[in-house]
Amino acid sequence: MKTQIRAALSLVASFLLVIPAGTAAAEEIELETAVALALSSNLGIESELLTVRQKKLIADTWWNRFYPTVNATTTLARSNTERSIAGADLPRWGLSAGLDFSLILTLQTIPGFSLARLDYESGLIDLADARAQIERDVSKQFYDLLLLKEQIALVEEQIATAERRYDQAQINFDNGLIDEFTLLSSQVQVENLRPALTGFQVAYQQTLLAFQNSVGLPLTATVDPVGTIAPPTLIIRYDDIDESQLRGRFDIQQLE
Repeated sequence: MKTQIRAALSLVASFLLVIPAGTAAAEEIELETAVALALSSNLGIESELLTVRQKKLIADTWWNRFYPTVNATTTLARSNTERSIAGADLPRWGLSAGLDFSLILTLQTIPGFSLARLDYESGLIDLADARAQIERDVSKQFYDLLLLKEQIALVEEQIATAERRYDQAQINFDNGLIDEFTLLSSQVQVENLRPALTGFQVAYQQTLLAFQNSVGLPLTATVDPVGTIAPPTLIIRYDDIDESQLRGRFDIQQLE
C-alpha cells in the first residue's frame, strides 16, 4: 500500500506540473493507483483515522486511572520576630513538607475499559467500511469509464462501417445500380449513429470529471484510465452438479 501511495503522489505531482493541461498528453492511470490516490487524499478517511487514534489512546490509557494521584508540597517560611524556647533562640527560617496520596474508584471504572475497547474496535470497523466504500466507488467509476470507452470505440466502428456502405451506395447510385431512396437510407443510417456517439462522449467526460474529483486529481488534468474488463471464468464440471437440485427443476420434472 505504501508503494502504491508513493506512486499515486508522484502521479499527482506530474499532473500539477503540466501547464497547460489542454496541450499535454493524457497520463495513463490504473485502478490500483486510482484507489491509492483516493485513499490518500480523502478527508473522510483522515477524519476516521483521527477518531480511531483518539479511541485507541483512550483504550490504551484507561488503566492509568488506577495510579494514585500524588501531591507533594513544600513550604519555606521566615518569622519576622525573634522566638526562643528555654532561653535558646529559634531560627527565623522554617521548612515544612507534605505528601498526599489519593485514588478515586467508581463502579464504572472496570466495565469502562471494556466499553473503551469496544469503542476502539468499532472505530476500526468504521474506518474499514469507509475505505471499502471509497474503493468500491472509485472502482465503479473506473470500470464505467472503461465501458464507455469500449462503447465509444464500438459506435465509431459502426459509423465507419456505415460510411463505407454509404460511399459504396453513392458509387452504385452514380452507376445506376440503385435508386435514390436506397442511397438516402444509407446516409440516414450514418446520421442516426452520430447522436449516440455524442451521448457516449458526453457521458464519458462527465464520468471522468467525477472520477478525477474522487481520486483528488485536478479537474484540468488529462487522464486516461487503462485496464481491461475481464469477466471471471466460471468452470462447471458435471461431477459438481447436485442431482437432487436438478430434479427440483420444473423442466426436468416435465421430461421425467
